Amino acid sequence: MLIVNSKSLGAPVLTMTDFQQHKRDNDEWLSPPVYTHHQGYKICLSVHANGDATAKGTHVSVYVCLMRGEFDDSLKWPFRGVISVRLLDQINGNDNKTYTLPYDDKTSNECCARVTKGEITWGRGITYFNALTKLEPKYLRNDTLLFQIHKVELK
Repeated sequence: MLIVNSKSLGAPVLTMTDFQQHKRDNDEWLSPPVYTHHQGYKICLSVHANGDATAKGTHVSVYVCLMRGEFDDSLKWPFRGVISVRLLDQINGNDNKTYTLPYDDKTSNECCARVTKGEITWGRGITYFNALTKLEPKYLRNDTLLFQIHKVELK
């Protein structure tokens, strides 16, 4: 089980390989799931390499999705807090791209409610996460992007 807020391990790196194939196929890549904390919420990233909706063909789109987890019965719903997603600079690590997503009373219930049907919610995220023209050489190396669910603050 990968845990985001483990002080000894830091945030796990979520590795998206075969980026160009995902881009050509216009498909969605789901990261391995991680837990927000010990016995916490189960989440994953949904990445659209060729963009989603109005960003198709111009940007990478990234969403955080809640998943059905083994500790859901003991958690408070709907999910409330802040999640930060980071695209890692693979050259020198000095220019990571970080976006912070609030989950509050303005957030659609579809992306912060407990998963009762299926295994995953609609994602909450950034349609224009990063321009495709600005991925190389810093972020896209060896046909791979590296992400982290960098920080989770629960409210």
